[in-house]
Amino acid sequence: QQEVFENLATQHSGRVAIQTEYQPRVALFAHQQRALEISAHRESYALLWEMGLGKSAGLVANSGVLWSAGKLTGVLVVAPKGVHSQWLSEQVPTHFNGPFRCVVWKKKELEKKEISQQKDELVWFSINIDALRTDKGRKACEDFLAAHKNASMMIVDESHNIKDYSAQRTKAAFAIGKLARYRRIATGTPIAKNIVDAWSQFGFLDPNILGHRYMTSFRARYCIMGGWEGRQIIGQKNVEEFYQLIAPHSFRMTKEEALDLPPKIYITKEYEMGDETRKHYKAIKDTLLTALDDGSLLDAKNGAVAMGRLQQVI
Repeated sequence: QQEVFENLATQHSGRVAIQTEYQPRVALFAHQQRALEISAHRESYALLWEMGLGKSAGLVANSGVLWSAGKLTGVLVVAPKGVHSQWLSEQVPTHFNGPFRCVVWKKKELEKKEISQQKDELVWFSINIDALRTDKGRKACEDFLAAHKNASMMIVDESHNIKDYSAQRTKAAFAIGKLARYRRIATGTPIAKNIVDAWSQFGFLDPNILGHRYMTSFRARYCIMGGWEGRQIIGQKNVEEFYQLIAPHSFRMTKEEALDLPPKIYITKEYEMGDETRKHYKAIKDTLLTALDDGSLLDAKNGAVAMGRLQQVI
């Protein structure tokens, strides 16, 4: 199964020319450019790339192509907490080549002046995925997409976070995604436990990709049930058929396949502890040494706890 999944990238060896004058602020790597050429004008697509391959840069470039073609005015980014703000503080300013405005979710309803497009700018709205479970969070997303009507894109970054089809945030993502003209998911681990993990992710993109609008029919087709009362997934079937269905709508890439990536550069940095940190560090260290010097036994559990505390202080 894993071998079939890893080989998905080979289907994208050919190039498809796209007509665009848009050029990203930072030049794309070969695999990013290839993905852009294939998926730029698709309404639904999945970037199944391992960490470090530049999923965010690829998606920003895709947004830029659609924006330059007059097809996009607003992008909604749904991502894990912290990552959602990095999108607008780092990824968009670094890679997007054009006028833009960024709005980060701050637990309030968006005002029309924040979500509407001004002149030729592309408006970016980023929200923590857990906020989708709240009424205000859902409404903020719906208002944003409604303001941009048929010229909006919804990106679910680290989309494995919506693999649980019964979770509130997954249900919310489904409902909100229907309001967006373009939908994208990005993750390096779309299938962590079993094939069921992929159903909701591709269902968010487009239910027609897998052809099963309900989990029960999907599970009956691709899962072998067993265990207590036959409710546990003990195996999988028709796996190659499943991968054939998602192949035209996704791009799988591993680091080993991305031959144009530069080697990692490791830098060692040294820091001096501040007075307050040093005081607490010395107190714990002296207690540990005292326990050894006085001849008493220090068991492994207490020693491990002390070492853990020293690391926490640092």
